[in-house]
Amino acid sequence: MPLRHRPDVDRADWFVRSEAVWETLATLGPPGLEAYARVPTVLGLSDTEVMADVLAVLARHTGTPDQAWFGLWDGWGDLYGGRQLEQSFDFSSDLGRIFSPPRPQDRPAFAPDVLDGPRVDVGHRSYLLFSGPLSAAGDWGARPVAPGWPRRSISVPNLAWPEDRAWFVASDVDADWIGVGGPASAVDAVLAVHRLQARRATYGPHPSGWGPS
Repeated sequence: MPLRHRPDVDRADWFVRSEAVWETLATLGPPGLEAYARVPTVLGLSDTEVMADVLAVLARHTGTPDQAWFGLWDGWGDLYGGRQLEQSFDFSSDLGRIFSPPRPQDRPAFAPDVLDGPRVDVGHRSYLLFSGPLSAAGDWGARPVAPGWPRRSISVPNLAWPEDRAWFVASDVDADWIGVGGPASAVDAVLAVHRLQARRATYGPHPSGWGPS
């Protein structure tokens, strides 16, 4: 089952209303957790693989793995559809180049009540809110671009936390890491996954901006 859109964005108030600056909320989550880490996303694994590994570890450190919350950044262009021109070339033609007709207009990924609905707003980032089990992370239930096309994947979750708020995961569009915060035992478990090459982090803005962890 895909994740379910949730208009009750006040479920995120517990961290949105914290004193942290938006850049830190968007990359590490809320302050006050016992430990933090940054997990790089530029080491040969896809963002999807990294997020899946992180959430698989963290699922063992929450009492509510079947009830979690997810934020999807509302700036992804794929959310809103539009017309895209695809070109193909036929060098056997006397003309040397033939442009194929544009494909049908891309449908928006979600219905208007979702796209026009409330957002989780942390300042310079805002997110659509979804809920469901951790095992469904990234399955937004988005409509395909056009009938007969594969379902859109859009992105890994940009925010994720379980119902019991045991930990928090943040993946910002401008950062090349995934931020993890939670109990020391949970963060240590992420650090122990060798292929993730995670590093401990101090809460606050990254010293080199959005750069490598």
